[in-house]
Amino acid sequence: MKIAISQSNYLPWRGYFDLIQHVDEFIFFDEVQFTRRDWRNRNIIRNANQKKWLTIPIKNKGNYKEVISNIEVHKNNWQVSHLDLIKQCYSKSTHFDEMFNFLSECYFNLDTDKLSVINKTIIIKICKLFNFNTLFMDSKNINKSKKDITASERLLEICISRKANIYTSGSAAKNYLDEKLFNKNGIKVDWFDYGNSKVYKQPFNDFYENLSIVDCLMNCGKDKEKFLNY
Repeated sequence: MKIAISQSNYLPWRGYFDLIQHVDEFIFFDEVQFTRRDWRNRNIIRNANQKKWLTIPIKNKGNYKEVISNIEVHKNNWQVSHLDLIKQCYSKSTHFDEMFNFLSECYFNLDTDKLSVINKTIIIKICKLFNFNTLFMDSKNINKSKKDITASERLLEICISRKANIYTSGSAAKNYLDEKLFNKNGIKVDWFDYGNSKVYKQPFNDFYENLSIVDCLMNCGKDKEKFLNY
C-alpha cells in the first residue's frame, strides 16, 4: 500500500491534491508545531492585477510552540470576508456560480474553532468533489511508541502501523528523512514529482501557477484533468 503523510493546509495548491490522488491512503500529520507565515492558515488567490491572501485569523498569535491540532481560530466571520474576496476575484470565471455555492456550503457547515479540523474538512470535501478513492486518516489516532522520537522514526511507525510498503513524500523532506531507515524496514521511499502546472484558462492576461485550489475550481470546475497531473 502506498501512503503519504502531510500537515493539513488551508485551501492548498493543486500539487497537494495531486499527491492525495497518487496514494492509497493519506495521513494528516497535525501533531507537529505550527509554523508562522506558512500554508496552514493561509493561501493565495488572484484578481486581474495582483495576488490576494486568504488568511484565517488564529487565537494563538504570539504562541507558536503549539502543535497544529491545538491551534484555534477567531470566530469573527472570517468565512464571510473570504467568500467576499473570492467573489471579487472570480465572479466572471466560467464555473463561479457552481463552485461558489460549493465553497459556501463548505464554510458554513463548519462547526469548530480548530484550524486543523477546518482544513481537513474542506480538503476531504474537495476530494469527494473530484471523486478520489483515497482513504484519509489522522496521525493522532496512531499510537506514538515513545515521547522522544525523531521525525523519521515517527513517520516510519505510522507507515508500519498502516502496513504501507511505499511512503510517498515531496522532495523537501530529503533534508531530514532517513531513507535508509525506511529501506531497512522494507518500505520504499517514493520521492513525488509534482511536475509542471498545466495551463488552464484564467481571467487574466498571463497564466499564474501554484495558486490555491480555489483558482482551479473557479476556472475549471470539477474537471480535474484540466489542472491535476495524476
